[in-house]
Amino acid sequence: AKTVDTTTTGSVSQPMTQAEFEKAVSDWGQKYAASPKDRDVSINYAAALRRTGRSDQAVAVLVALFMGVLSWAYSAPPVRLHSTGFGELNVAVVVTGLVPFLGYLMQAPHLARASLLFPVLLPPALLQVAMILAVEFPDAESDAKTGKRTLVVRLGAVRAERLFVAL
Repeated sequence: AKTVDTTTTGSVSQPMTQAEFEKAVSDWGQKYAASPKDRDVSINYAAALRRTGRSDQAVAVLVALFMGVLSWAYSAPPVRLHSTGFGELNVAVVVTGLVPFLGYLMQAPHLARASLLFPVLLPPALLQVAMILAVEFPDAESDAKTGKRTLVVRLGAVRAERLFVAL
């Protein structure tokens, strides 16, 4: 039976060796250290890590990239999530979800128990949303006048208050 080589695309005459994969990790790792916010560098570094069996580190690199994208999207145009009613969820996901998850990935030897984090991180995430709602109440009128559609503006004061109490 013929074995299919999954390490090449057909345009490469020889598959990469383990040493070449390790060199790719080193090369992309240096580029990542110099420019961790570069999307292409992050993705290539994660791919190189995965090819050398370091999936946990690859996931950490991608989570850090995703955190950067969400953080940028919170206030930067054209997305500006903080003015859409989704900023509160964004902050809860980044601050109380992805930051602790990244910390776990940086310290844990493998991803096997990462699923246990969700029930632990859900209560702080809900409290984070409640805190942001509390901060938005005093500014609701001026936010509405300037077109900033926070969750308090979108729900209205009464429904936002009910959500705050429920959280």
